[in-house]
Amino acid sequence: MKILILNGPNLNLLGVREPGIYGAQSFESYLTTLRNAFPDVEMEYFQSNIEGETASAPSRLLSLRYIYLMSTRARSSATIP
Repeated sequence: MKILILNGPNLNLLGVREPGIYGAQSFESYLTTLRNAFPDVEMEYFQSNIEGETASAPSRLLSLRYIYLMSTRARSSATIP
């Protein structure tokens, strides 16, 4: 199984911006934990503060049969192509 984790604007600041609200752990640290917990799952990670880049990323990977998880400030979703 392949999973693309797609993070939108400002999620590169996890662990830095308002840690009392968002936590003190960076997303890279979470990603390491996920990869260690699920070694048989191929995980790709993409983050951009430019919404157009995050909107077009899933279509580029559609042919690779990724499940993608997208998280923005407003919502989270999961899609299986």
